[in-house]
Amino acid sequence: MKTTKTSTATLSPVSTGVLRIGELDGLRGVGCAFVVVMHANFHRELFWCWSWVDMFFVLSGFLITTILIDGPQDVRQLLKSFWMRRVFRIWPVYYLSLAGVLAIWFAKPLIGGSPNYPIDGVLPSLFYLQFTDLYLAPRTIDAVLASYIPWWGHSWSLAVEEQYYMLWPFVVLAFRRHVRGLIVFCLLLMAVGMWGRLQGFAEYILVTRIDGLALGSIMAVMLHPRYGVSLALMHHCIRLALMVSMPVIVEYLLRGYWFAANAPIGLSDDHPYLVPAFALFYFGLIGLIITSHPRTLRWLAWRPLTHLGQLSYSIYIVHLPIAGVLGLGWKMLGFDPGIWVKLVLIMLLSWLTAEWLRVFVERPMARLKKHFPMVDTVADSAVTAPAKAAPVAGEALSPKAPGA
Repeated sequence: MKTTKTSTATLSPVSTGVLRIGELDGLRGVGCAFVVVMHANFHRELFWCWSWVDMFFVLSGFLITTILIDGPQDVRQLLKSFWMRRVFRIWPVYYLSLAGVLAIWFAKPLIGGSPNYPIDGVLPSLFYLQFTDLYLAPRTIDAVLASYIPWWGHSWSLAVEEQYYMLWPFVVLAFRRHVRGLIVFCLLLMAVGMWGRLQGFAEYILVTRIDGLALGSIMAVMLHPRYGVSLALMHHCIRLALMVSMPVIVEYLLRGYWFAANAPIGLSDDHPYLVPAFALFYFGLIGLIITSHPRTLRWLAWRPLTHLGQLSYSIYIVHLPIAGVLGLGWKMLGFDPGIWVKLVLIMLLSWLTAEWLRVFVERPMARLKKHFPMVDTVADSAVTAPAKAAPVAGEALSPKAPGA
């Protein structure tokens, strides 16, 4: 992809095909791999990999806001098409995986496993409302996970994104005639999120994890051809984001690997500035890929990585249930194959399951989206939608981890 070098030019993410560039899929693939490895009992070595969730949030905010800005002018058509396309992309794999987890859990005593303990969160998870009780009072995520659906704690990030999908169209519609005001609104949301974290609310609900989604939305406005800023100003913002975030991140990594080498360190153990720091870093990284296409990051377009990125949503959903079922089986057999064998099996089975889901679930459901186009049905409409350019939002997801 080539971009203009003049300082007064603006970049259209739709017209340049930026929403399809391989490096973004490759970045998803890298993030997905790190999260899976971390959850395969490498929490200490990869204590910082919870941050990859925020990379997915930045991408989702960017893609979704761009799609909504360029969507149909008719409000009813916009809302109907947008939500139905999200339903076809996200719900089938989510509910199929949740059903599988619950079936295995309740069948465990029947196949010789230990008796089940009562679990919470089934009803909220059916409506993407898991962990919303964290709004009621400051609590740690561990206290909630103690009685939650087994192998489903990572679904907090899926709930955050789904809530964003439900609410964000109304926000974009409210600022449709003054889209740059959306930037101010996003900054206010980030301030509210910071306040919530300072008050001790866990970083696993929409309000306290809004930073990445808000920054991605800001990027969408800044890079849009109708509202965008100059490339020079965008590059200044990218540099500023990296300059502000890097000292915080480097200090965190040094403390985790060097000064706290014998004590686990994670998101909940740290200061409330880590979430916006990593979100700013990923804002800068993704902005750099989109606007500059740097040669040093072209390895992200390596085909196996981009393919992994395209599977990242399904891999993210199934990897913890697969790890849990394998652990249950080894416990029943009284056998421990070792951490590396476990890692290989979890990654292999997660990949194979995601491939199966892509062929037999995702592709058939994707064909239904043609009935809900994100383009104006009025012939004389002047709006062009990014229906072909924009990958579905679910592909930008995959945070997503229970402490990831």
